[in-house]
Amino acid sequence: MSQLLDDKDFREKVAKDVKIEKSNLELELLTHSDMMQKYITLLTRYSRQLAQAQNKLDEKYKEKYEHYRFEYDKVLDNAREVGVYIKGDADYIKEKEKVDDLTSNVNFLQRTIDNLNQKSWSMKNLIELNRFLKGERD
Repeated sequence: MSQLLDDKDFREKVAKDVKIEKSNLELELLTHSDMMQKYITLLTRYSRQLAQAQNKLDEKYKEKYEHYRFEYDKVLDNAREVGVYIKGDADYIKEKEKVDDLTSNVNFLQRTIDNLNQKSWSMKNLIELNRFLKGERD
């Protein structure tokens, strides 16, 4: 399973980061960009790992294709039949699971960043609403 999604402390930290703390909106808005940068850095790292894992998976597919098409005891006549054997191969499955886990991490981080972007607008709107309710003007 996914490293990030399995880490309970990380999930709790994300839940805390995306929650709006209404008691000190101005300070939270000021520190928001640092928080965003942390998640953008993680997204970049995991995206790079995903690209590398996808390349390894593609290499593994080619290796297994050549094995099942030309070296395998049973004659497999078409690419579809070879593909079925490849996708059932333990080595291929292992590499595919890595790609799937990294894809889950990348998707999770992207959704977290989207939520944080929405949070910044919500905080700004709450600050403006509070000022309006207090009768303050810019």
